[in-house]
Amino acid sequence: MPVIRFKNISGPAAVFITTTVIDWTPVFSLESAARVVCGQLNETSKRMNIAIIGYVVMPSHLHFVGGLKDVKRLSNFMKAFKSLSSRKILGLELRNYKNRFVRNGKNRFWMRRFDDLIIYSEKQLKIKLEYIHNNPVREGLTNNAINWKYSSAGDWLGGERGVIDIVKDYSWLDLK
Repeated sequence: MPVIRFKNISGPAAVFITTTVIDWTPVFSLESAARVVCGQLNETSKRMNIAIIGYVVMPSHLHFVGGLKDVKRLSNFMKAFKSLSSRKILGLELRNYKNRFVRNGKNRFWMRRFDDLIIYSEKQLKIKLEYIHNNPVREGLTNNAINWKYSSAGDWLGGERGVIDIVKDYSWLDLK
């Protein structure tokens, strides 16, 4: 559940966010679903003026760091992103995964909640980016973070542009 709801936090902030597919279903192991979730994160972040600083799409979840000019907009952003992405993904051919998303006659793709952590320092941001980029290596999905297609590791570490537009100039966040 979003921490921001329980605290009176406003203004610019970097936020580490994790959101998970219902029942930890590894649907993003399908290329088509991974492409759609990346495209929707890119599109929604641009439309709602959210800076994506780093990201990784894992088989059943995604992590990203978003920079928001007003952190109170995070819940609206996540609601829009999850709604739009779930509709598009559920419209794909999902092989054996399709039946996992039906609950009481309705489709549910994402778990209702998402986790967030406000990032207060440059050091903490670097730790979270390192965590994000090394997640596929830790899980045995690749030997080198730069090789994971659905990650910003290439943008940050290898000079290769990833599938989501990231923002490297986040000085406006005034991290210490």
